Amino acid sequence: MLEIETREIGGTSSARAVRRTGKIPGVLYGNGREALPFAVESRHLREALSEAGGRHAVLEVKVPGAKAPVHAIIKAMQLHPLRDTLQHFDLLEVRMDRAIQATVSIVFTGEAEGVKTYGGILAQNAHELTLEALPGDLPDHVEIDITSLGIGDSILISDLPAIPNVTYVGDPETMLASVAQPKGPTAEEEAAEAEAAEAAEAAEARAEGGEAEGDGGDDSGSDSE
Repeated sequence: MLEIETREIGGTSSARAVRRTGKIPGVLYGNGREALPFAVESRHLREALSEAGGRHAVLEVKVPGAKAPVHAIIKAMQLHPLRDTLQHFDLLEVRMDRAIQATVSIVFTGEAEGVKTYGGILAQNAHELTLEALPGDLPDHVEIDITSLGIGDSILISDLPAIPNVTYVGDPETMLASVAQPKGPTAEEEAAEAEAAEAAEAAEARAEGGEAEGDGGDDSGSDSE
């Protein structure tokens, strides 16, 4: 369970002051609730996310003054541009009996046949999927097996196996992964290679010509003797 404490809204300086105490500022909203600014111990947040299954999990949140915990998902996260540390996050309160849309991670498994056998290039065109389901039915991630992908093959949303009580959101023709032909030499590389080959042939021809002249000079010398 994630225990939060209310905080005053005071702009950027106030948020910095919260972070200096080892806490992360955030806002809880949704389900008819007015936006509630809060702060949470950073280590408590890490513990809650690790126990619940990551940033896409449904969290139990203990709100000050509330008789019972509420359920919420992380709707947005703001990271520091250089240190990549969490600066602020939004929690969206949800009801367990109402379907929601949420984004979950894609985990690709296996090694594509087109890559393993033929040296093809795997393109992972997406890293997340949007799903619709009751909060309790949402998976932490979606696994996609790419083992059977050959050269020119792809996986679309419409190719994904059904998940009980879960709907994939988005264009069914959205490409998630594909395998392309191995990259051949560019026109510039081919031209350079041809030029190098011609230069090598010319050098070899000059060398052979020089050897022939040398042989001829030795013969004439012996005749004059």
